[in-house]
Amino acid sequence: MEKFVIKFFNDNNPLRYRSGRVSLADANNYHDNTSPIIHSDTVFSALINQVDMLYGNDKATETNKMFENSSIKLSSMNFYLENENNKIITWFLPVPAIKVLNIDNVRFYKGIKYISSEVYNSTINIKEWENKSKFQLLPGGLLITLTEMINLFGINENNTPTPLPYIYKKVTRFQNNISLSDNNDSQVYTQTFIEINNSLPNSVKAGIYFMIEFEDGLINKNNCLLKVLENCGSIGFGGEKNIIGRFENTKVISLNEKIKLNELFPSNNEKIDYYMNLGLLSPKDENEFNNVLYYQTEYRGGQNDGNGRRPLLIMIVEGAISSSLPTGKIHELRKGIYRYGCPISIPISNFFLNPFFVDDCIC
Repeated sequence: MEKFVIKFFNDNNPLRYRSGRVSLADANNYHDNTSPIIHSDTVFSALINQVDMLYGNDKATETNKMFENSSIKLSSMNFYLENENNKIITWFLPVPAIKVLNIDNVRFYKGIKYISSEVYNSTINIKEWENKSKFQLLPGGLLITLTEMINLFGINENNTPTPLPYIYKKVTRFQNNISLSDNNDSQVYTQTFIEINNSLPNSVKAGIYFMIEFEDGLINKNNCLLKVLENCGSIGFGGEKNIIGRFENTKVISLNEKIKLNELFPSNNEKIDYYMNLGLLSPKDENEFNNVLYYQTEYRGGQNDGNGRRPLLIMIVEGAISSSLPTGKIHELRKGIYRYGCPISIPISNFFLNPFFVDDCIC
């Protein structure tokens, strides 16, 4: 498989987006329903919509079929930090749906939403995650190693700033008048966005990214999708009535280049016992569902798109752990309306599944 990372970042203004459902009919309930996670089904919808807009319905249908055949797979969006001066980049991944036992500070572990790629590759006992001489939990639930903190920010345990720098935060803004009720009354309303910090110490940049992988040789047969990937930030990235603004900069990086994310993928002859999904999963059958060991779920759908409400689906969220590589499936909710459930998955160490982890999922 050929793998690419698509990075989004702003140089001048804070990068803002929202990943919640907003429409006139739903505004009362959803205008403050915002999550830092842009799920893989939203990324899928946005890409197909843009192929349709730029290249027409036939190309969009052809591209959709490639996703259905698992010739193309996507992850959800996650955060990254980059120090361009030191040429250092830290990628964040969803926290594995591990289960914990005999931990005093359960609240700390339940507050972890993302782990850095270095934490993912670490074999330090997870009880040590609370040890501030080895790890730091940034606001928003991003766990990072102290080594990464030093390399990125030039800070360590002895001069760690208080409070710690935040990567993202929720901001609420007043929006234009819209109709919020059946009698067409209009009023000012507020909407909540995720804002990425563009004033981090040591000139560190923060942004969001997702991964996409193509069956070998496929990118040359469908180069329209690569063009969309290269320009999706400036076109405006959104799907399902999500408001995800135009990004100043979009960069497509091949994982054939020597970048740290390459370490997440095994060689062809490496034996893998467990996998973690990086996007929403809808198991293709009962057997695949039974192979999902640890997971949490979320309802997706339910929007009113003018033709009635779309069906609700229960999806397995990012970070679920399976004993075999999941395939997933795409649901056609109505003609031309799809829900994507075929995520990229990466191997995960047995270290995350030792007897230390039972009882409640921390994610």
